[in-house]
Amino acid sequence: MEKYRQFADPGTGVNPFVPTWTHYKPSRVAKALKLLIASPIAILRLANLLVLALLVALSSAVVYLVPIGVLQYWLGWLVISSGCSVAMRMVGLFWISETAADHRRLKLRPPKDEGPPPFSLPRATHGTLVLANHTSFIDVLYLTMRINPSYAITHADDTLSLVGCFTALRWAMATHHSAKSGPYTSVKDVCEAARRRGYGPVVLFPEGGRSNGTVVLPWRTKVFDRCGDDWLAKDTMLVCLEYPKQPTLFSAYTPPHTVNSPLWHTVRLCLQLYHSLSVTAVSREDVSTALANRPLVEQTELLRTLSVRMLVGGTAVEVPASTLPAFVEYWNSTQKRQYVKKGDRQGDRKRR
Repeated sequence: MEKYRQFADPGTGVNPFVPTWTHYKPSRVAKALKLLIASPIAILRLANLLVLALLVALSSAVVYLVPIGVLQYWLGWLVISSGCSVAMRMVGLFWISETAADHRRLKLRPPKDEGPPPFSLPRATHGTLVLANHTSFIDVLYLTMRINPSYAITHADDTLSLVGCFTALRWAMATHHSAKSGPYTSVKDVCEAARRRGYGPVVLFPEGGRSNGTVVLPWRTKVFDRCGDDWLAKDTMLVCLEYPKQPTLFSAYTPPHTVNSPLWHTVRLCLQLYHSLSVTAVSREDVSTALANRPLVEQTELLRTLSVRMLVGGTAVEVPASTLPAFVEYWNSTQKRQYVKKGDRQGDRKRR
């Protein structure tokens, strides 16, 4: 959109934050049908979601009291992962496609054995680094449901914290992230801590924030600086999560979350009858082969390039995730038409 050009990528002209659903405007008939049919469903979903959140929170409080890390991990998988699975259904996510990456499309050397490669994400173990793109809190729900990982969240000063599902959900929903520093300066240290304590795989969203799902933002590469040239190639997986755009009679609202408050975003997701998720994974063996004999800088560049190739119609942009708060502020002003009034006032001053 023309009025959001200032937030577009200078090289490609692609805007990484304007929601894709803005291009679809339902008719009055569709709006009336949504009010009659989707609204009662949304109310029921939200009520169940609230009850589920309370039950999982209480159960998790008990799980976190377990002093043994490995035992805590498996109990957490039973409680929290099950809760995330139900929560995904509550927001309308019923169709999930899981596939291994296409070697030809990603320009990777195919394995020697014949036959289609398996979906490798469930093979992630304690300390495995899982790099994923990030667009929505549903990313956290899915990954927790599938592998019950810990999360390495990035701070403004490029330090890291090792957190669980609930903190990761709060981070995934926030537009303004905390300015505090984390205890880790390298993702390698985070993964080693998770391996020692039995905290499961470690998910890192290397973009450091959310996009609209059509682009890959610049990676926060400083978190890799102390990894060394060999470490990333040992135990790293790459995951791409996509939410196919499916305009229906009721709406085209999709899970990628760049505008609207977390509550209103959740309400609008529940108003949509269904959503779908497509997950593609590159195995640790393929990552290891691709990164072999490369310096660290080239390794991170290649991993980002692969994440772009995995995204259908994806584009690499140079607009950082830290731009999102300014975009949201401008978006909110345009929805209230404040920018028009401001422009009119400036025009009046010039005429005077």
